[in-house]
Parts: sequence; C-alpha cells; structure tokens
Amino acid sequence: MTCRLSGRSSDVESLNAGSHPGEDGVLRLSCPGVGSFRSCHEPGEELRPGALLGTLQVLNRRYAVCVPEGSSGCVIESIGAGLHRVEYGTTLALLGSSVGSADDSVRNREQSSADSNTTEELIRSPIGGIFYACPEPGASPFVCAGSRIRAGQVIGLIEVMKTFHPIRWQPSTKTEARVLRTEVQDQQEVSSGQVLLALENSD
Repeated sequence: MTCRLSGRSSDVESLNAGSHPGEDGVLRLSCPGVGSFRSCHEPGEELRPGALLGTLQVLNRRYAVCVPEGSSGCVIESIGAGLHRVEYGTTLALLGSSVGSADDSVRNREQSSADSNTTEELIRSPIGGIFYACPEPGASPFVCAGSRIRAGQVIGLIEVMKTFHPIRWQPSTKTEARVLRTEVQDQQEVSSGQVLLALENSD
C-alpha cells in the first residue's frame, strides 16, 4: 500500500479488516489476524474506505489495519483504548450508517476537551504517532498562533507506521476560529488525546 500526502510518501504493509453487515444496519469490522491490536478511533468518529482502523502486532511485525472498500460509517462502538489481545474475527469496531446517534458523543467529547474556564477549545490528537506541523520539509506550517482556521481545515499530519493521516478541525457548530497557541512542535511524538492546538472558544 502506497500513501502519498502533501509531498510525503512511503510504502507500508497493510491488512483490510473483515466487513460484516448486520440486519440492523450496523456494520461489524473484524480482525484479519491473531496478535495484539491497538485502536486509533473512538465512538463518534466517521470512517471511510482506506482509513486506518488501528495497528496489529503479529510476532515481531506490525500491520496497519484499514477499513475495506465498500465499508464506511460512524463508530458507535470500538474495542477501546490500549493494547488488546485479539483472534481472527474479533470485533474491532461497529459502524452505524447514520451519524445521528454519534453526534451526541462527538459534542460531549468536544465539550469535555474544552478548558475549564470555557475560553479555549482544545484540539487533541485522535491517534498516537509523529506530529508534522508542515506539509513537507521547509514549507510553511499548516497553522500558527494568531491565524484563523475554518471547519475541515488540516491542522497537521500524524505519521503512523510511515502512513500520514491528516488531522482536521471538525467543529459541531461554528465554521471559523482563531488559533491561540500551538502545543506541540514539528516532528514531535504525540499520544492519543494529547493537545495539539488551543483555539479561541467564541463564535
């Protein structure tokens, strides 16, 4: 599998998760092998074909487990944070065809991630990896303190197993905000949930 994004490209071996539609409209994604699995997503996140579902450690090798073609939806349940011992066919995530039931989860996480004085909105990393503030070496950063960003804008890249994943600002209501400060540096290792940016929490 070859990934190319914003001037950065690498080859990485990947596996597709199993896809099992249910009669209730819920899509079950299952593990393609035996090993230790670490999820990259939480309930409320929308996944599309080719998206990274998590990483699978098999003996001394790691694989990127991806959402297969023809499968998409909003995560309504996942295997959870941390490293999990899994078997072939273990359920990794359940996807719903509509995002209605997941919207409340997204809003709750956005609210809990805001600073206690409600003057800041914090953008956190959805996965662990290496954070890249610029699209390519020597280029200007995606965002900087004082700049304004719009909904859906890329604020950085996270590298996981040599695959680069764009991190976007996805607010529930407003469409624009001002960056108060950046919390991480270019090519810094970050963990899932770590704060990347602080935004002015106002309409």
